[in-house]
Amino acid sequence: KSLGNAPWRVRKIFSIDPYFAVLNFAADRLAAMPEIQQEQINRRWILFDRWVDSQQHQAARISDSVKRQEFLQYIYWYEHTVMRLPEPDKVVFCDISLEIAMENARKRASTKVDSGQDQVEVDAKYLKAGIELYRETAAKNPDWIWINCMRNVIDMKGEAEIQHEILEGLRRHKILPE
Repeated sequence: KSLGNAPWRVRKIFSIDPYFAVLNFAADRLAAMPEIQQEQINRRWILFDRWVDSQQHQAARISDSVKRQEFLQYIYWYEHTVMRLPEPDKVVFCDISLEIAMENARKRASTKVDSGQDQVEVDAKYLKAGIELYRETAAKNPDWIWINCMRNVIDMKGEAEIQHEILEGLRRHKILPE
């Protein structure tokens, strides 16, 4: 059921402390640990749609750069040290433009039962800050494989082309054989 109009929903999510907001997602990942550990024992590859690094968007709500960095460190400390969630060998960052991110959110919302967008997806300023944060992280982290999914600002590459670039990135990083 919808929680009301989008502006109310955005204000509501932004009133939640980001330190508290990440706990729910961390708990969800922790609940999956028995299955993850079984896969690790079987020596299978494990590919997550979203893992700990997906929480970085929460830091976009923190304007002070020092406090933002402290928050990012908190996420990793809490999830990897306290919760003992495994650290990824690599992170594949599929970079898209703000315009396409917002269009994709609108398309996803039209398929939901309540036809509502995720609460933060209606705030272009927040999404832009989140995208910039992910780009900064990808630029300075050698364990991130940065995939540009755009042909230009308004034209996203096709699935096959993006998949090819991901596989090439995994090969460059010695995750897959040449």
